[in-house]
Amino acid sequence: MKISQEPMEQGVRILLQGELTLQTNTQLESVLKEAVKSKLKNVVVDMSRVNYVDSSGLRLLVDYHHQLSYLQGKLVLFGMTPNVKKVIEVTRLNQVLTLQDDPDSAHS
Repeated sequence: MKISQEPMEQGVRILLQGELTLQTNTQLESVLKEAVKSKLKNVVVDMSRVNYVDSSGLRLLVDYHHQLSYLQGKLVLFGMTPNVKKVIEVTRLNQVLTLQDDPDSAHS
């Protein structure tokens, strides 16, 4: 998994590329952990180049969604590929996670 970051107002935009699995979670987790530690209010995750996510990847996203919510922040996912979006919908995590179709709506 490749991860890059772009600062944004009161937060960070995280761009992911590859697969979000048990083997790659530690990379994303360290970035999200730093966002929580820094008490960032907006964490926007670009999922447009993630072609696969497993249950451990979903667990990581839900966990940090809750942690940021507790700090009055938010974790927003945008640009899901059809495969990833289907997994999120089948598991009904679309009712828990904040999903947006494009980066502009993810910032609002």
